[in-house]
Amino acid sequence: MIVPIILASLVSTGVFVCTREEMILFPLVKVYDKIQYMVSGGLLKFIRKPLFDCLYCQGSVYGALAYIISTRSISWEIVPVMFAVCGLNSVIAEIIRKLWDKEPCRNQKRKR
Repeated sequence: MIVPIILASLVSTGVFVCTREEMILFPLVKVYDKIQYMVSGGLLKFIRKPLFDCLYCQGSVYGALAYIISTRSISWEIVPVMFAVCGLNSVIAEIIRKLWDKEPCRNQKRKR
């Protein structure tokens, strides 16, 4: 079960990094922002963080997807997988913060 956890964490980190400014998927974020502005619904704002905008929040979505894809079922074991992906993402977030001096959530300010 460790392989889906690592893969989910690496995929969510890749999505997170590639959607930052001046990265390859940033134009998709701009399109998402335009759609969110046109719709002005709360759902699009709510699902933004778990999809690509918060490395911690992504752990739940990508962890659940990794578990469902790897086991082809849903059971109570999905919860520890989601927590494990969140934990591994928090370690990766600290590495990102140290190397790039960037926060793992866009609107998050860290007290220093």
